Amino acid sequence: MRFWECNDPTALSARCPEEYTALLLQYDHFTVTVGDLKGILITYPWHTEKLPEGGRTAHVLLNPSPSHLSNSSESLRSTILRHPQAPAAVQKVIDQLNFVPAPDFPIEQQ
Repeated sequence: MRFWECNDPTALSARCPEEYTALLLQYDHFTVTVGDLKGILITYPWHTEKLPEGGRTAHVLLNPSPSHLSNSSESLRSTILRHPQAPAAVQKVIDQLNFVPAPDFPIEQQ
């Protein structure tokens, strides 16, 4: 497992089948691992989205604050690790999804 590095995308996204959304919605802002990258699961937009056909889009932030992070690896790790670890059942779902880079995901400013 590793954290975001230069030239990695800042976020990843994947289509999430509707049968998993109730579970993942409970773990917004929990940490998960996609491949070998540690990031923060983002599902809060689902509260206001209309239900799209075929499921929703799950996002994982790998660099949650690229515009104001001090570019310190330690600061980035600390930001991600302040979030609780998602349980194994959530990680099992994440492992089944096909994540791709999401360069235009609107990253919240904290």
